[in-house]
Amino acid sequence: GASAVIEKDLTAGKMAEETDADELIILTSVEKVKINMDRPEEEELGEISVAQAKEYMEEGQFEDYTMLPKIQASIDFVEAKPGRKAIITSIAKAKDGYLGKTGTIVTA
Repeated sequence: GASAVIEKDLTAGKMAEETDADELIILTSVEKVKINMDRPEEEELGEISVAQAKEYMEEGQFEDYTMLPKIQASIDFVEAKPGRKAIITSIAKAKDGYLGKTGTIVTA
């Protein structure tokens, strides 16, 4: 046998894609994704485009086993079909995230 890790965020994104969903909501422990973590210029992200998300990825803004898979799943989902959006927010803010009032929203 061999060890393997199944990345839940990427799996959720693929499932949403395969079921032809229009929106993907990824719930996590924070209300919004942040860049420049633990620095004076730390910033919460509201609505961002796929292009912006890719730029932040290239800059190394997201940690490999925490926020990066959530961002990658969001990008993959949004790019797979026009008109889609992905929302990353906390469990406590799930409803507000769905309503577009909070969270990080990834669009084309």
